[in-house]
Amino acid sequence: IICVMTSWLHLYYYVLAFQSAGLFVITMTKIVVRDIPHFFRFYTISLFAFTSAISVLSNTGNYHTRIAFWRYIKTIWTLIHATVNTSSPDDQSSLTLVAKDLQWLSDIWSTL
Repeated sequence: IICVMTSWLHLYYYVLAFQSAGLFVITMTKIVVRDIPHFFRFYTISLFAFTSAISVLSNTGNYHTRIAFWRYIKTIWTLIHATVNTSSPDDQSSLTLVAKDLQWLSDIWSTL
């Protein structure tokens, strides 16, 4: 993946010489450098906020640290798959497995 990304960046360097494509490359560079980090910052904050809420509210009374941390990581992974709209290979964790009283919270997250 890194090789593909760097080869495109290298190609963009040579495309800058053309007047019609140079402005496009400059615009794409500005989008990648300025806008995408802000989007990922907002996405990360909202991801961890909803993950914390779902993990805390769906606690079954087991307060062991390792189990709680594992559920937190599993919830993060499930929410990432839900927002990207893919299914994980081991699709044991799904937003349909959320408790019925927390379904409203998972519905809000899936609309983001």
